[in-house]
Amino acid sequence: MPQNSTVPKILIVGGGYAGFYTAWKLEKHLRKGEADVTMVDPLPYMTYQPFLPEVAAGSIEARHSVVAHRRHLKRTNVITAKVTNINHAQKVATITPPVGDSYEFAYDQIVVTAGAVSRTFPIPGIADNAIGLKTIEEAVAIRDKVMSNFDKAASLPAGPERDRLLSVVVVGGGFAGIEVFAELRSLASSLVGKYPQLSFEDTHFHLIEAMGRIMPEVSLKTSEWVLKDLAKRGANVHLDTQVTGAIDGNVELSTGEVIPTDVIVWTAGVMANPTVVRGGDLPVEERGRIQTRADLRVGTPRSSSKAPGRPVTSRLSPTSRVVASAASACRTPSTPFVRRNSSRRTSWPSSVARTPRSTSTRTSAPSRVSACTTASSSPARSPSRASSPGSRTAATTVSRCRRGSASSASSGAGGTTCGSVATW
Repeated sequence: MPQNSTVPKILIVGGGYAGFYTAWKLEKHLRKGEADVTMVDPLPYMTYQPFLPEVAAGSIEARHSVVAHRRHLKRTNVITAKVTNINHAQKVATITPPVGDSYEFAYDQIVVTAGAVSRTFPIPGIADNAIGLKTIEEAVAIRDKVMSNFDKAASLPAGPERDRLLSVVVVGGGFAGIEVFAELRSLASSLVGKYPQLSFEDTHFHLIEAMGRIMPEVSLKTSEWVLKDLAKRGANVHLDTQVTGAIDGNVELSTGEVIPTDVIVWTAGVMANPTVVRGGDLPVEERGRIQTRADLRVGTPRSSSKAPGRPVTSRLSPTSRVVASAASACRTPSTPFVRRNSSRRTSWPSSVARTPRSTSTRTSAPSRVSACTTASSSPARSPSRASSPGSRTAATTVSRCRRGSASSASSGAGGTTCGSVATW
């Protein structure tokens, strides 16, 4: 797409769920020649991440959980590369393709939907031996590893090496961890019937959770039901337990227990994509996420020169209004965090290992960072509803800096908004 075009240039960083649907909606709302839309992502397809546990267990095929960008985005310039730097002060992004030299891309409006990556901790052996669950490649790798280990174990006599090949450890008891844990347990139960040399008792599944409960996104009653159901399936759940090491496939727990395994699945949280978030001039908080105002944009409005109490109005340009409406279509409702009622007594299944809480640093719950963003080339009206933190993907929209009036729900102030960012 020519860089010298006079029409506004909209750059979408990331082609995941938020980025793909933003581009798709823009194609539906923008008239021909109204704007040039470019989407940059290292992969040529969008991954539907809720299907990844099923892909890891072979319940569905990998091709059914991805959507090719170019098959559906007919008027969007799709670039398979990485955005390694965002200079919003100059409205220039640095694009690094898989082959060749990096180059700069000038834009008028930018939508940052770079997503999230697996969050790891400085635990020895995790980076080398554990497999995450954020991409289709990781899900397929888990499936292939489990199935190949059954082939190897079937040719070995009973002993430590066969037990290691038939042991699976999942770290993290959130939605992703529980789903992939249950799916892999079901896969193993199915595979046992295909190997006369193996039995159900030969397989060992361990779920490690640092908190005192699993699935904090749902009610306590529901999470306890899941624990009891997993116990019936022969699963071992370790609550209030941390992983302290995973060198050479030996998972060391804070309780002193060591679990030899050849499959370690890491689902202990996510973080904002550091390549995009830190590779630019947007304000970043201490946890590595882009810092925004209450209206989900970056910048601080100046005090209004109008009389106190007088309403302040502003207008969106047609293109900016379309960008905002397209990105807002990606919103997902949040799920409230349900705390455990300490007065309620619970009888835990015998396979659920509960250890005393340690005073050492514990693995925090996964950060639920959002999925969509919008950008405008002029000050925009404040959103009519609050942001929803229920998504797992980071997204940000940056708008051009232009002096004008901007409505504010709290103070009704107007002024200049520079580099406004929206995240939800």
